[in-house]
Amino acid sequence: MVTQRQYALVVGWPPSPDELVATQHALASALPSPWRPTAGACVGGCFVCFERGESGPGRAGDRARAAAAPAGAVSAIEGAAGAAHEAGLLALREGPLLEAAVRALAERPDVLLVNATGRDHPRRSTSA
Repeated sequence: MVTQRQYALVVGWPPSPDELVATQHALASALPSPWRPTAGACVGGCFVCFERGESGPGRAGDRARAAAAPAGAVSAIEGAAGAAHEAGLLALREGPLLEAAVRALAERPDVLLVNATGRDHPRRSTSA
């Protein structure tokens, strides 16, 4: 079983669809304790958006902007999509950009809100 502590041991993003699906299944089987805020907890959010282009699902290399903002601080980066859009595998497209925006913050938030499906995901993974 994957525990919260093991989440911190994951280094890098899964480089292939098969490895991402395996990670998603591991996360889906995890039963972490609910996060409970404490006084002074820093809550942040992050988001990625892509330049408007041709209609369609998006391609690897599409120009993108990602930002993260906790407690009044903001980081913004520019980059490129890591993969084409594929339902259920958006972490391959967006994950590294979101991570870069969060890592660019001077201080990391205690909890991070990410635009994702969570338990509604087809594989019920909460992230990745």
